[in-house]
Amino acid sequence: MKRLKIAIVDGFCPRPYEGQTWQNEAMGGTELTAARVAEALAVHHDLVVMQHCRQEATCSAAGVRYEPGADWRKLAGQCRFDVVIIINSLKLLALWHKHACAQTRLILWRHNFTGATHKHAANVLADTNAQMICVSHSHRRHTLAVLGITEDSPPSARIGVIYNPVVTDQSKPEASAQTVVDTNQLLFASSPHKGLEQVLDNFAKLRQRLPQLSLLVCNPGYLERSVPACEGVHFTGKLRPAQVHAQMRRSLCLFNAQSTFAETFGLVFAEAHSMGTPVVAQRGLGAVDEVVGRRDGQALDVNDEQAVYELVASWRDGRRPRVSMSPTFSLAVVKAQWLKLLNPDAIAPESQQTETGSIPYAIF
Repeated sequence: MKRLKIAIVDGFCPRPYEGQTWQNEAMGGTELTAARVAEALAVHHDLVVMQHCRQEATCSAAGVRYEPGADWRKLAGQCRFDVVIIINSLKLLALWHKHACAQTRLILWRHNFTGATHKHAANVLADTNAQMICVSHSHRRHTLAVLGITEDSPPSARIGVIYNPVVTDQSKPEASAQTVVDTNQLLFASSPHKGLEQVLDNFAKLRQRLPQLSLLVCNPGYLERSVPACEGVHFTGKLRPAQVHAQMRRSLCLFNAQSTFAETFGLVFAEAHSMGTPVVAQRGLGAVDEVVGRRDGQALDVNDEQAVYELVASWRDGRRPRVSMSPTFSLAVVKAQWLKLLNPDAIAPESQQTETGSIPYAIF
């Protein structure tokens, strides 16, 4: 496998992050994913993560350099990298193509939905000879539909899927097994702009019938929003991922009872499943069906008060389903797919192969 010089370009992060930020601070899913992927790939390639808001360079224990990235034109013109992975920005993709060496390979890593203002994205991908990575198959289908690309047309081959990796603290499985689930505690663990007001409204309706319930609201910390005080609702403020995972273990469920904000992946859903915690989420919204699944009633119409009540009541009465994370979301599987993307002709390292000896499936 050829060792490559790779840059991940982040022009949107709300604050600087680095290799072990998740151990000490709350983090958003995109930043957490970028850092985890960079740290994992550093075993095989030379990784630099450039951030628009970073002032000083630093290097992680794994060898990933985290560098300031404000002057993108100058950085692109330095031609330091074999591969540049640009998070979300079509403008930065076009800029990098204009100023970088012709040999520099470009990848657009989308973590959000493509909107009407991005309809030129297909042309940008073609003009820059770039690939686009989506974070779920539903995300990819949405992207193709917005861009007017059919599955059997040549442009669709440029748009692939690699899931976000799910890494939770399983270093003490015996402690996890001994965690007592509080059947009265529900958990919301997303940024408040992701439908929190509707979640609070649906929780209030549910609590009228089950007054024992409480709702714990965690915030990844990248967006503050004032919300009204509600009976039975407790706000934790910013929590580190490990702290959120601990609350997931002890909660009856992840209560994402909102139908307005669609997730391209929904990292918090997969994390909850890895903790053995079921999820209440809107059926058919974003990647819910793909990540949460349609079993055990977890994906339903969250605005159907009776259905939500019956589901939560049954879980409190001992019929809580046993859930686990899909292995396709594991860091080992995700890393293998990135290695295959970066070196298509290389054989995956033995430690990154599946039980069948092949790299897990992804669309390209």
